[in-house]
Amino acid sequence: MRAAVDVAIARPGTSPRSITAAGARPRETRVTCAWRQFRVLFSRDARLARRNRDVLLAIFGNAILMGVLVGVVFLDVRNSGSENVQYQLSFVFMVIVVGALNANAAVPVYVADAEIFSGETSENMYSVFPYAASKALTWGLINGLATCVFATITFVLAGFATSPTDSIARAGANYGRFLLAVLLAFFATDALMGAIASRATSHQAANAVIGGALGVLSLFNGFTANRRNLPTWLFWAQYASPFYWGFVAASVPLMRAYDPGSGGGTSDEYDYEALSRAFDFQRWME
Repeated sequence: MRAAVDVAIARPGTSPRSITAAGARPRETRVTCAWRQFRVLFSRDARLARRNRDVLLAIFGNAILMGVLVGVVFLDVRNSGSENVQYQLSFVFMVIVVGALNANAAVPVYVADAEIFSGETSENMYSVFPYAASKALTWGLINGLATCVFATITFVLAGFATSPTDSIARAGANYGRFLLAVLLAFFATDALMGAIASRATSHQAANAVIGGALGVLSLFNGFTANRRNLPTWLFWAQYASPFYWGFVAASVPLMRAYDPGSGGGTSDEYDYEALSRAFDFQRWME
């Protein structure tokens, strides 16, 4: 009996009537163990994602294309000299933003599956937490892996992996911290998009709300808008933005490993201390 119920749940959109026809009574359609629910749901989501090869090709193709484009635009910027430190930080900021926005690929899934989720949970086929965990793990792994591909390509093309001033161990450590910062910004953005999309009634509503939320968060990013140019009563808003935290987390190791001021900057405006104050790095570098 339990096996028949599990098989029915594993089919998206299965109705209680079809479960009953499989030999189960309606009052027994609930799989009580949360771990068992998660395993069945994750198996279903992984199988559906694996079958949808066009989507996987689009996600990873986009990651490779954007990685190459961003890498070419900032080609070997790491070794371009201390006078281009702001250009180097522009590269970091661009990677954080583009990497975080990879989470947008999962939005249609959350919206499209909302009706199935509503019908199946109303019949007590599973609870909310196993469903949310399954969706987050499935698409978090797929889009997270694509983000790793994107970040790795940009890291290599921008010259951070082959800098003559860094040892292999130091370059590896910088790569690890850089990748971790990009992934943290991605997962924070992914969680926000997933929460909004799962409550939206349509793709249009989801896109409108997500666009507004990301517009505000990306405005207070710590790079183009920061302590230097924001009003005193407003600059605190950057601390609520995943773009700010990703930018700082990826930039601080760069600033520690490579002091632009020691190489002779072009002006005081772009020296090490001035940039640290402008981008609010000082508190994280002490």
